[in-house]
Amino acid sequence: MTVPLPDAGDGSRRRRRSDRRSGARRLALRVVGIVLLVAVIGGIGWVIVGLATGDDDSPANGAASTTGGKTAPPSLVVLTDAAGDVYGLTILAPAKATIVHVPPGTLVEVPSLGLASLRDAARDGGIALLQHSLENVLGVSFTSVAVLNPTDLAAAVTAVGPLEVTVDSAVQAREPTGRVSVVVPAGTQTVAPDAALNLLSAVGDGTSLDRLVRHQAFWSAYLGALGNDTPTGALTAVAPALKTLARDDVQHTILPVEAVSGVEGDQELYRVVDASLARLVQRLFGVSTHRITVQVLNGVGAPGVAQLVQPLLVNASARMTLSGNADRFDYATTQIVYYDDAHRADAAAVRKALGVGELVKSLTGLDVVDVTVVVGTDFTSAHPSGG
Repeated sequence: MTVPLPDAGDGSRRRRRSDRRSGARRLALRVVGIVLLVAVIGGIGWVIVGLATGDDDSPANGAASTTGGKTAPPSLVVLTDAAGDVYGLTILAPAKATIVHVPPGTLVEVPSLGLASLRDAARDGGIALLQHSLENVLGVSFTSVAVLNPTDLAAAVTAVGPLEVTVDSAVQAREPTGRVSVVVPAGTQTVAPDAALNLLSAVGDGTSLDRLVRHQAFWSAYLGALGNDTPTGALTAVAPALKTLARDDVQHTILPVEAVSGVEGDQELYRVVDASLARLVQRLFGVSTHRITVQVLNGVGAPGVAQLVQPLLVNASARMTLSGNADRFDYATTQIVYYDDAHRADAAAVRKALGVGELVKSLTGLDVVDVTVVVGTDFTSAHPSGG
C-alpha cells in the first residue's frame, strides 16, 4: 500500500539574531536573554509504504511519570483587557506550591494555524484555542480555566480588600502621543480595584517580561489577602487551586523563554526553551522529559481538525509540533505514520489516544517528527466536536 504525503520539511531552519537586551528585572522570576529566531522549515517529498494494525497495547516511550508519588494538573488564569486581548497568563500548580507566569507573546504551535503567539491564538480562536495550545506545550491538561476581564479583576480585588503591592520601579504607560507617564509610582502601593488593570497591563517603555514581576507581586498580595476565604465570581473555577496556594509558601517562576522578535513593548515575541521546559514540567506535573513529536495533517478538508486531535495527544505523552493539510481531502481511514521501528510503540500510543486509524511505516526517514497523523473521516465521525 502506498500513501503519498505532501512536503513537510527536512528539519533545516533559518535563524536571525535579535540584537537587543531582554530588559527584564529579577524578583523571583528568572528571565532569559536574546537568542536566534527559528524560521520556516523547507520541503522534502515522502512516500509511505506498509500497513500494520492491531498494535494499540504498547505504551508510549514517554508515558507520564509521577513526581514525589503524585501528579496534579494545573489551572489557568487568563487576564484580558477591555478589548479582549490577553495580557496575562498565570498557571497555578498547587501540588508544588508554584505559580508559573507565561508571556502572552510566547510562540507556540497553534493547532490548525501553525506557529503563532498565545496572544494571537486567543485572538484567532478564542480562549479555548489558547488553552489547547498551551496544554500542547506543557503536556498536561488544565483542570479549570478562569478568564478575568477588567470588571472581573476589579471584583476579585474588591472581594479581598485593597491590596498592598511593592513595586521596585515606577509603572509607566505610553500615551497615544508617545509620551510615557507614570501610572503607579515605585514603592509599596495600596492597589484599589480600579487601579489593578493599570498595574498588571501597562508596559510603557519596558517589555512584557517587566510586567511579569508586577504579576508576581499582585498574586502574592492576593493570596495573602485571600487567607481562608473562597474566591468567587470569575475566579470560582480556579478556587480550589487558589485556596491551596493561599496556605503555602508559594514560589514564582516564568515559562522558560527567549526573546526572538527584536520588538519591545507588548508586541515582543518569545520562543520556548525546550530543554528547560522539559525539566520544569517534569518537576511540577510529572510529565516525562521525553514526549512524542507529532505532525497532524488534515485529510478530510474540514476546518480545525488539528484542534480536535491535539487535546487527545496529551494523554499519549505526545506534542503536536507541526500541522497542515494533507495532499488530498478524501482519506477514509486515519493514517498514523512512523519512520523508524524505534517509534512504532509511539505510533501505537497515538492511535490508542485517537481511538481510530491504522499504523503505516514509511520507507523514508524523517527527523522533524516521530509520528505523522493524517486525519481521515473515521476520526471526524468518532470525534465530531472534539469529544
